[in-house]
Amino acid sequence: AITINGEKKELSVTELKDKVLEILNYPKEFSKKQNILYKFTVYTPQEEMKQIILQDSQTRINTLRHVFGIDKYKKILENAKLVAIKIREEKRVKEGFTLNLEQDKMILISKEKELGNLNLNLNLIKKELFIRKGKKEKTQNTKQKISEKIEEKNKIANETEKTKITIENKKQTILDNNKIIEQLKIQIEDLSKIKYEDFEEESLEKEIILLKKQKESFIEKNIEVNSKINSANIKNQESKKLQEKISNLENCPTCLQKVDAVYRANVLNKLYNDSSKNKNNLENLELEKNEINSKIKEINLKIEEKEKRISELKILKIKLEGIEEKKLRLSEIEKINISLEKDIGILKEHVVSLDNSFLELSRFDNLFLEKEKELENDSRLERISEIKFAELKKEIDVFGEHIKELKERIISTQKVKKELDYLSSLEDWLTKKFIPLMSHVEKNVMTKLKHEFSETFAEWFNMLVSESFNVRLSEDFTPIIENQDYEIDYA
Repeated sequence: AITINGEKKELSVTELKDKVLEILNYPKEFSKKQNILYKFTVYTPQEEMKQIILQDSQTRINTLRHVFGIDKYKKILENAKLVAIKIREEKRVKEGFTLNLEQDKMILISKEKELGNLNLNLNLIKKELFIRKGKKEKTQNTKQKISEKIEEKNKIANETEKTKITIENKKQTILDNNKIIEQLKIQIEDLSKIKYEDFEEESLEKEIILLKKQKESFIEKNIEVNSKINSANIKNQESKKLQEKISNLENCPTCLQKVDAVYRANVLNKLYNDSSKNKNNLENLELEKNEINSKIKEINLKIEEKEKRISELKILKIKLEGIEEKKLRLSEIEKINISLEKDIGILKEHVVSLDNSFLELSRFDNLFLEKEKELENDSRLERISEIKFAELKKEIDVFGEHIKELKERIISTQKVKKELDYLSSLEDWLTKKFIPLMSHVEKNVMTKLKHEFSETFAEWFNMLVSESFNVRLSEDFTPIIENQDYEIDYA
């Protein structure tokens, strides 16, 4: 707690400390530090009190700066000097950047003048290129017209060739038709000699019907014989199995009595006799089957022969029916040949007309070659002009880019120059006005404080020391003690 003018206040340790410093009028920044200053001035043991006097002058001055609250001037001066150094460093960088500004301006004027000359040359080349293109286009149009004439000539040549081929084809057709006419005449003559009777074909068809009926009868009989053969084979197999079974039979499977050997022999003899009869019957059936098959084959051969003859008669009938058709065709082919002969005559006349036109258009061949050479030369000259134009355009573009970059660099440099001028004026104000002013203020404050402090120090010193001494403070607040005009060391 703290009591001020009879009023008691309960505070925390920190609040109490702040209040004491406030009463003693110490700087507020000491409230959060280890308060050495307080120990020096208020709470200092007797022997330690003289340490402030025995300290080096710079430490003492700095301590007193804190006490009097004028250390801010020192901080201001130190910070101002740091800022001035930083400004000078930045100035050096910007001076290096703006070093070539005037030279860039001169280069810009030179390049803009050169760009103007290049643009004049570009316009001249552009006019030259326009003239070259016009001449080339004119030559190309002339060549195109000549080319059309040559194409027309080639079409005539193709048409002539096609017409000649058509004539040859028609001639070949006439020759082929003559051969066909000869063949048709021979065929008509040969067919006229053939005799054909309808009743023979009808008789053969009736015979075939009878033969097919006989064949069906034999097929049915053959099926019957095959059925008998299968039955006989089945009986033989069953008899054989029964013989094997009885031969090995000792006891009757029904009554379980022993089978007599005589009885067994009688049964086996009966089975052998039946098998023998069945075998003979089977052999007879096989002979009958072979005989039936032989007759069926014989009937099939007869049917094939008669059907073959019917086919021949039908073919003969068709041939006889085609005589009139062949005569009609013969007449048509002869008419076609007459028409083809007329076509050949017309086509030959057309070929003569085409040949005349071809000769007339042939004179354009040499003219086409001349124009082709002329066009090639015009194209070469146009390409040269185009290359010149493109190169100059590229050069102008590059120049334009350089000028643009240069202008941007100059604008950027001028901006830096303005910043440099500002930094120069700021440095000038800081070093020539602000820092001297702060030094002057600090000096005046310190002088006033030294004067007041010196008087207080002398007053208290004279109270404490009985002998007569003259005491005062030097500029760095070092006590100067004089006795009879002699300075005495404090110790």
